[in-house]
Amino acid sequence: GKPLVLEVACWAHARRKFFEAQDSKDRDVALAALKAIGEFYSVEHKLADVAALRKERKRAAPTYEQITRFRQRRARPLLEKFGAWLEQARARVLPQDPLGMAIQYALNNWAALNRYTEQGYLSIDNNASERALRNVVIGRKNWLVAGSRRGGRWAATAYTLIESARRRGIDPLTY
Repeated sequence: GKPLVLEVACWAHARRKFFEAQDSKDRDVALAALKAIGEFYSVEHKLADVAALRKERKRAAPTYEQITRFRQRRARPLLEKFGAWLEQARARVLPQDPLGMAIQYALNNWAALNRYTEQGYLSIDNNASERALRNVVIGRKNWLVAGSRRGGRWAATAYTLIESARRRGIDPLTY
């Protein structure tokens, strides 16, 4: 019965839709949504501050269980309040308006947007993944003109090593 893979949606994507909807006639609704989403991120910033303080004091990082409990206690009530607010706001705006589409996007993905609070190892967004892949996407265009198929493979391999070193905080030239 239980699915092996569950979707975890990205709050940065949902936020972007509300940000782009600020130009609609219901600007106050878009701003209220952005403020609410900012509160979810404030919880994540508090978690990061706790982790940094613990590291500074040479203590163990918060466990995934502790992170989950923290999010359940702090973020869950905010999410529930925002979900109810979204349902009410949906009635105020036109469905095809950018704001209406932003609200519908959030509601359509509601379970997946809340999933990060269920496991401490999940992230509120996938910004880190997208930043890591950004250079690969840019590089892919460059590899097409690497001179030959072999040259393209070599460039991809070298780039993979360089980015892996960077992700680990290692100087790629030293590596």
